[in-house]
Amino acid sequence: MWWFLLILLVLILSVIFYLLLAPFFIIIDTNTGLFQFRFHRLADFRLVLNENEMMLYMRIAWWKKESDLLNPGERKKRLPAPVKTKKRKRRKPVPFRKIMRMVIAVIRSFRVKQCYISIDTGNMPLNGILYPWFFLLSRRTGQNIMINFRGEETIVLRLQNSLGRIAWAMIKSKWET
Repeated sequence: MWWFLLILLVLILSVIFYLLLAPFFIIIDTNTGLFQFRFHRLADFRLVLNENEMMLYMRIAWWKKESDLLNPGERKKRLPAPVKTKKRKRRKPVPFRKIMRMVIAVIRSFRVKQCYISIDTGNMPLNGILYPWFFLLSRRTGQNIMINFRGEETIVLRLQNSLGRIAWAMIKSKWET
């Protein structure tokens, strides 16, 4: 019987390690109208925008679903359930600095795999002012970040992170004072 518990414990720990260490990807591509969130090979959520349609593709393990968000078809209306109100205990408010430190730590935990940003503000003098700043930003980060004067707006951004890295960033931000 103890071997069964040992196997169960190993199985549970391996699932926890998989969820913590498996990467997830956020992909934004305005050329193709693709907005995607992908969790390793387990789940994939894609929003594809075209001129006359907005398609949502979802895949979780073996389950797949496609839906057109602009023409959803008929839905049945549900009656709202009665709302139960509970008295909440007053918590001590968390200082704004701690929240911002944690948010910045989580943002820094993301890894940029690809970044191509080319924008035009539509204002020629503003483009001229922003051009050297975007050039310096591009040189500093090593990514393609630029201002153009042709009226094109293109963003291709691919980010990678994992739940373990986010959790570590949050824990580390709490330790820092």
